[in-house]
Amino acid sequence: MRNIRKIAGKSKDLLYRAIFCLSGDAKEATDHKIPMTQELFEYLFDFYLDMDDQRIVMKFMGKYPQFVDAYVKRVEEELSKTEPPGETPEQAEARWQKLCARIRERHGEDAI
Repeated sequence: MRNIRKIAGKSKDLLYRAIFCLSGDAKEATDHKIPMTQELFEYLFDFYLDMDDQRIVMKFMGKYPQFVDAYVKRVEEELSKTEPPGETPEQAEARWQKLCARIRERHGEDAI
């Protein structure tokens, strides 16, 4: 519990969420009662990301750098399997025409 308080700092909201929402293993790993594993690290990392507090996320990453690389590699692998949403030629043309219209509106018909 002591390390959860250190990570939470002055944020009582995060402290309460950590106390009541974290699994027993996650709390024990945070307090160094059991060894941190990759699985627990990812669970806690996602938990802290959901808190939307960069300070806490960075502090946590700095505390367990050995797990960060594996996490990043896994995320990169997952992202490489998915294709970003593409744009059809019609959508690209419509976007171009809209841009041209805005330029003409601001700078005159001869601008483009």
